[in-house]
Amino acid sequence: MGQSKTRSNEESMQEMKRENRRLKDENAKLKDQLEEMRQKLGSGQDEMDPFTFDGAGEEVEQEEENPVIALETQQTRGQNKDKRRKETAVQRKESELQNAWVVLERMQEEDISTESVVTFSKGDAVEAYYFPEKTWYRANVLGKRKKPEGYRVRYAEDNFVEVVKPAHVRKIPA
Repeated sequence: MGQSKTRSNEESMQEMKRENRRLKDENAKLKDQLEEMRQKLGSGQDEMDPFTFDGAGEEVEQEEENPVIALETQQTRGQNKDKRRKETAVQRKESELQNAWVVLERMQEEDISTESVVTFSKGDAVEAYYFPEKTWYRANVLGKRKKPEGYRVRYAEDNFVEVVKPAHVRKIPA
């Protein structure tokens, strides 16, 4: 039984080698055909359309066996993929710009002044805009910062301390 397994394995290996040789030969033939087609197309010898006619005037089904069609399909797919990537990047940038515009509009709607900024001193009671919640909260100024520019504030509600842009700090409305 051990010899039959060995023979079976050897026969399988021989068959695989034969198949490998056959595929290599077929690949070489296809490469030659492809080069021949490229030369014909490049020299303009034949005015036929290699993608739809076989030269005798009959339409040919487009099969993957035709190396020119396979190459053209691969190139087109690659170009389409690159085009989709570029379009996706552009769409992402457009989306980011739209989001930034929406945030700016909301800030203007909520009357967050970006033009006239009042100067505050340490200990002043103010309202500070807490951006994650898009809400104004009462806070005390702990000091002014140069980098990042803004005021260090402590929110009265929960004693949370953060640096807030000058445009996000305002007097407490009367």
